[in-house]
Amino acid sequence: MRLFNYLIFSVFAVSAAAAAQAQDASTLRQIEQRGKALLELDRVAQAALIEAEETRSFRRDDDVLGWVWEPRGSAYTLTFVGQNSDNEVVGRFRIAMSSSGQPLDELERLERMPVPPRLAAQFHARQRAERVDHPECSTTYDTLVLPGDDGRWHAYLMPRSAFPDVHLLGGTLRIDISADGNAVQQVLPLAADCALLQDSADAPALQVTDAGAAHPNELHVYVAQMLGKPLYVTTTANDRTWLIQNGQVSEVATPE
Repeated sequence: MRLFNYLIFSVFAVSAAAAAQAQDASTLRQIEQRGKALLELDRVAQAALIEAEETRSFRRDDDVLGWVWEPRGSAYTLTFVGQNSDNEVVGRFRIAMSSSGQPLDELERLERMPVPPRLAAQFHARQRAERVDHPECSTTYDTLVLPGDDGRWHAYLMPRSAFPDVHLLGGTLRIDISADGNAVQQVLPLAADCALLQDSADAPALQVTDAGAAHPNELHVYVAQMLGKPLYVTTTANDRTWLIQNGQVSEVATPE
C-alpha cells in the first residue's frame, strides 16, 4: 500500500511539474510576442510621425489629438485622430506603413468622419492610460496600445530618454483597460523606480536585475530587440537568470 501511495504521489508530482513548465513556456511565448509587437509598432509610429510632419497641413492641424492603428496584412494603417463637437473620434489623416517603417502611400487627409468603434475604443484606451498616475522618470512619455486576447487593451506608458545610449526602464507601465477603452483594470509597473540601462558600443551583452518578478517581461524583450544585443535578466525573487536573444527568452542554467 505504501508503495502504491508513493507511486500515485510521484505521478501527481511529475504531472504538476510538467503543467507548471508548460504554463511557464506559454507565459514566456506571450511575453516574446508582446515585446516584438511593441517594438515594431513603436518604430512604425515614429516613422509615420516623421513622414506626417513633412506635410504642411498636418503641421498646421491643431485638432490632431493622437493616433490609432490597425493591421493591413503584414503592414499597418495609422490614423491620426481628433474629436468633433459631439466627442466622436474622427479621422484627420491616414497613412499606410510597412512593418519596417516605410510609407506605402502618401499621407491622406480625411474629412472628419467618425472612425470605426474598435478604433474609437483604442483611442479612448490611450487617453485613459495617459491619465493614470505614474512615476515622473522623464519629461517625455509615449503611449502604445496593443489589443489583448480577450478584447481588452494593453496600453503602455513609455518614458523616453534624451540620450541615445540611455534607455529608461523605470516608469514604464502596462495598463490593462476594458474593451470600450474607459475602465482601468490593472496597472503593472514593468521596472522598479526610475531604473535605467546604459548601453556601450563595445559591450557584447547587457544585464539588468528585476527584484519583484519571477521572469522577464515584454519591456525586456523590447529593449533587447531594440539594442540588437543579448540581455541577461536576473529575477532575484527566485534567483534565476534569463537570456533574451533574437527575441527569445530562455533560462540560463546556473552551477549547482
